[in-house]
Amino acid sequence: MDKKKLRADVLGERQTYIEDDVRDQSREILECFQREITVPDGALVHLFCSIVKFKEVQTQLFFDWLISKGTGLRLVLPRVLVGSSELCHHRYEIGDTLLESRWGVPEPLETVPQIAPSELDLVIVPLLAFDDRGYRLGYGGGFYDRFLAQVSPDCQKVGVAFKESFQSSRLPIDEFDIQLDAVVTPERVYRF
Repeated sequence: MDKKKLRADVLGERQTYIEDDVRDQSREILECFQREITVPDGALVHLFCSIVKFKEVQTQLFFDWLISKGTGLRLVLPRVLVGSSELCHHRYEIGDTLLESRWGVPEPLETVPQIAPSELDLVIVPLLAFDDRGYRLGYGGGFYDRFLAQVSPDCQKVGVAFKESFQSSRLPIDEFDIQLDAVVTPERVYRF
C-alpha cells in the first residue's frame, strides 16, 4: 500500500462530504469521546484546530465542550515553527488571538507561553486514516510523529476520525511512526 496514493484517495473522499456530513459526524465523534475517554480534572489537553478545506473533524466542538467542563482543564494548541518541520505548543486561554498560518490553520501567537510536550496529559490527534494497530496516516509532513515521540509515556494519544478512516489492511510504517492509544470514530472507540 502506497502512503501517497492512500493519502490522495482519503483526501479525495473527504472532498465529497457536504458540510452537514462533516458537522454530524464530528458531533457523533465528540459524543463517543465524551462517553469513552477519561479527561482528568486539571488535565493539560493538546488540541488541533481543524483545517476547513480538508474537511477535518470539527474540533471547535471539542474546544467548547472542554472549556465548558470547568474542571481546571488547560488547553494547548500547536504552532508550526517557521522554516522547520517542528511544532511548538502554546497555552490557550479563552479570547486569545489566533492567526491563520500559510496552511489556513489558526495558530497561537509566538509570544504566548509555551508548554513542553512532556507536560501534556492528553493529545487529540488529527489523521486521515488508521489501522488495527493504532498507526495513523497523516498529511506526510511528520509533524505529529516528531511531536508524539516527545510526550510522556502516561500521555493519552487519541486520534479522531470519520467513518471511512479505518483501513482493513495495515498501513506501511516507518521507524519514526508513533502508535496511538485510541481512535474515536462516530460509532466506536478503537483501543490499541
